[in-house]
Amino acid sequence: TITNTGNQTLNLGNLTISGTHAGNFVLENISVEGEPAGNAIGPDETKTLQVAFVPGSAVSTFNAVLNVPSDALNN
Repeated sequence: TITNTGNQTLNLGNLTISGTHAGNFVLENISVEGEPAGNAIGPDETKTLQVAFVPGSAVSTFNAVLNVPSDALNN
């Protein structure tokens, strides 16, 4: 989940997955029940982000990074 604890809308940039095994992960849309999907999160609002894992190989350790850029002051 991503929660906006600020008092202004939090705007997320293009969420990406990078790293050696990034192709083994799939990023789903951000959603909040009853609201449209999107990258803006209002004050005190929480949205859910889903990442699916698809192993597809004999590797036992998978390395990837979820990148979440935003306009937060402490970004």
